[in-house]
Amino acid sequence: MDIPRARRATSLAVAVLACGLLAGCVTTAGGALGDLTRSSRSAASDLQSISLALALFSDDRSTKAVTGTAIEDSLADLVTLQQSVATLTVDDARERTARSRTLSLLDDALEAGISVKEAVNEVGGAPSVITAHHRAEGAADRLWAWSTRLEKLW
Repeated sequence: MDIPRARRATSLAVAVLACGLLAGCVTTAGGALGDLTRSSRSAASDLQSISLALALFSDDRSTKAVTGTAIEDSLADLVTLQQSVATLTVDDARERTARSRTLSLLDDALEAGISVKEAVNEVGGAPSVITAHHRAEGAADRLWAWSTRLEKLW
């Protein structure tokens, strides 16, 4: 291949790549499935933060106010993730199924987080602190497992 032809080929490749980037073919790694993976991991992390706040409170290393703030912040993050996933644009049945499963897990995560909040605040009928902690940890584990499974799809 001569130099001018090689330059034209390189220029064409760069132009095609630039058009693809400018057109926004994929805005994030993994597309919708990548977004679902990242949302699942973020939610699992939020639940782990809730569990840590609860553990510190249970060990008398944190006040009720500090624990409550940590839980509220994580719950707010979970709500934001849930809204983001609910409005995520999906292109096919596989992505719709993955979004539905992720939303179900996020619902469980929110319920687990709320149960921890109620346990800390000793709301009538709330689960024990230990039960709430196990529920949050279980929900986090399910989200981590789901995110690992999702990552293999993209």
